[in-house]
Amino acid sequence: TGAILSGQGRGPFLEQEVDRGRFLGESFLIATLGERSAASVFFSFPFEPADPAFAAYLGPFSSALPFKMSPHHWRLWRRAKTRNRYVGRKWRPA
Repeated sequence: TGAILSGQGRGPFLEQEVDRGRFLGESFLIATLGERSAASVFFSFPFEPADPAFAAYLGPFSSALPFKMSPHHWRLWRRAKTRNRYVGRKWRPA
């Protein structure tokens, strides 16, 4: 729909970088075009925990993409016990 979900943006995730210049709370796509084209995507969904509301959102979202998402590269980011950063743990969508 193009609507911004509540809880997106760097602020709610303590401005934590996941890669150089890329932050939790912000989705991004990197594409390389040429003889061997490739794409890398990082979707940051503001759902914690991964509950039925997330499942209801994920179905229509993934079916609208021009590619199939792999179930093998998901991470669920939760705040660390120290409360000063987020920790990513492997997670598989149901």
